[in-house]
Amino acid sequence: MSGNIDQIAKQYKSKEDLLAYADAQYKTIIKLTRRISKLEDEKEELKKQLSESSAKMSVENPMGVTDEEAICMMELTKLKNKSLIDELTMEECRKVEVYVKTLATIRNQPKKIDIQTKGMTTEELLKHFDEAMDEAVNGN
Repeated sequence: MSGNIDQIAKQYKSKEDLLAYADAQYKTIIKLTRRISKLEDEKEELKKQLSESSAKMSVENPMGVTDEEAICMMELTKLKNKSLIDELTMEECRKVEVYVKTLATIRNQPKKIDIQTKGMTTEELLKHFDEAMDEAVNGN
């Protein structure tokens, strides 16, 4: 490394030229250090925004449709629209099959019923049970 410094020192005729070169390097280092710091701050802010937006996206939407169900429905709609214009390829037919099976699996999962049973009479419990059974049978 000292060989490199000696070579640089020989390039400049006077001490003033060498000092000007050193000053320019110092200013460049300071400028780049500030830029790195600014970019690291921006990177952290973007990571924070990404994690916040990911958390928001994973929350179930107000209509009670999960992300997976929404994706399947959107993709099936795209494929349906394409099928109206042109015949679907074998790969697209496989996608339809996968999306339909996925939707069926998602929709046939047992639903959790949250009710406060403490303090309910037997008749009220039976009424809730009957309503849940009717809903399961009728698909509502």
